[in-house]
Amino acid sequence: MKKVLSILIMGFLFLSVPVTVNANSALKFWEGTSATGTFSSDEDCPLIVEHEDLYFEIPDLPPAWFTTAEALKDYHSHVRAEYIFTNPTEMTITSRLVFPFGQFPSYGGIRGITDTDTDAYAVEINGQPADVHLRYTYMEHDFSVEKDLPLLLDTYSEDDFYTPDLKVTRYTLKAQDLPQADHTVLAIHVPGRPEQYRLYLDPANMYLDKQGELWTGVFINNNETVDLWVFGDDFELPDWQGYEDMSLEKKTSGSMALTETEEMTLEEYAMLKYPGALITQSDWYNAIVTMLKNHTSDLGLINEIPQEPEYYLMRWYEYEFTLGPGESLKNAVTAPLYPSRDEYYKDPVYGYTYLLSPAKTWSSFGDLDIYVNTGLYMTSWDKEIFAFEKTDTGYRAHLDALPGSELKFNLCTVKSPSRDDNGTLAVLAIVGIALVVGILLLILIIKLLIRLIRLIF
Repeated sequence: MKKVLSILIMGFLFLSVPVTVNANSALKFWEGTSATGTFSSDEDCPLIVEHEDLYFEIPDLPPAWFTTAEALKDYHSHVRAEYIFTNPTEMTITSRLVFPFGQFPSYGGIRGITDTDTDAYAVEINGQPADVHLRYTYMEHDFSVEKDLPLLLDTYSEDDFYTPDLKVTRYTLKAQDLPQADHTVLAIHVPGRPEQYRLYLDPANMYLDKQGELWTGVFINNNETVDLWVFGDDFELPDWQGYEDMSLEKKTSGSMALTETEEMTLEEYAMLKYPGALITQSDWYNAIVTMLKNHTSDLGLINEIPQEPEYYLMRWYEYEFTLGPGESLKNAVTAPLYPSRDEYYKDPVYGYTYLLSPAKTWSSFGDLDIYVNTGLYMTSWDKEIFAFEKTDTGYRAHLDALPGSELKFNLCTVKSPSRDDNGTLAVLAIVGIALVVGILLLILIIKLLIRLIRLIF
C-alpha cells in the first residue's frame, strides 16, 4: 500500500526593519529572521521524529548591509537541523516536503529575485543531496501555515474573480482646466459594484467614504497624468470633479482627458513585470493574484499595488522522500542565519530566534540536542528551560522533550555588553523635543479654531 502525504519543513526566515530615531539618523536596531522547526501539513501524518540535532554554526556576523552579491557569498553563518524520521506503519509513504526560508532580507541591499545566497542552503536525505525545486509565494504578513501553505500551487490559482482571462484595461488620463494653485484634488465617485470590476488609481492620494459613497482621488497639477486600472468589464469612465482639498466639500474647476487606452488579460498584466526564469510563470502569476486580493477592499477598490512585488516573495525549497514500512532516514536542512542587530549597546548585540513550537504537530517527537558553535559570547537566554553548557566549540543544551517556549539567545563580541548611554540619551532628547513641538502645535491649532469659531458666530 502506498500513501502520498504533504509534509511541511518549516525553516521560515522573515525580516522587517523598523526605523528608529537616534542622534545621527542611522539605524540602531536591525530586525533579524526567525527559523522554524519541522512539522507536517497533514494532520494524520504517521511519520515520527525520533531525534533532532540543531546546529547553529556562527563563525561570522552579517554586515549592516550586503552591498554586493559577493558579500552574500562571504557570509557563512547558518543553522542546520538534522532529523531522524521513522515510518511506524505498514505503508510505504512518499512525502512531499517544503522548506520556506523567507523573503530576501531587507538589509540584504539587493533588490529583485536572486539565487546568489541559495548556495548556502542544502537539503540532504541520508547524506545525499535531494532533488530540490525553488518555489515562491507572496507574503506581506507574519508567516502562517494555514494562510501560506495553500498558496503553494503547481498550477494557476483558482479565484471567483481574478481569473487568467479577466479583462484588464489601463486608462491614461491627463489633468486639465485646473486652477493655478498647486495640487488641486481631482476625484471620482466609485459605484458600488465590486462583483463586476475592481479599480486601481495610480497614483492615488485619497479614499473617502462620503455619506455612504466611495470616492477616490489624487492631488494633481495641469498636464500631469495618472493611470486608472480597471480589472473586469462593464465599466464606464466617470466624470472627474475638481475640489480644493480632500474633504471634497468645495468644488473647483478641473477635469481629466483620456490620452491612451490599453487592454490586456490578467495573465498578460501579471507578466508585465515577470522577472525571468528564476521563478516559474505559475508561481509569479499566483503571487500577483495574491497581492491583488490582499489589497482589494470590499467596495471594489485596490488600495495599493507594490511597485516591487518581488520584494514580498517568500522562498521555498520543495523535495520528496519515500519511506517503506518501519524504515528510518536522516533528513538535514541548512539555511543561513540573519540575526537582529542591536546597536544601542557599545558593542552590538545579535539576537537569534528558532521557533520550536511547530514541531509539536508531529505525532511524536523525541529528544533534542542544540549546539551553538561560535567564538562569540552567549549573553542572554532562558536559563530555566535551556541549560546551555560551555564547550570547546561554543555552547550545548539537551532537552528530553520539546519545551513550552521558543529558543532565543543573544551573542556579542564581549562577555557583558553595556548600553550606549549617549545614544539612549540622544533618543530620549529627540523624543522629548518631538513631544514638546507636538503639544505646541496642538495648542496653536486649538487657538486658531477658537478664533475661527468666534469669527463665524
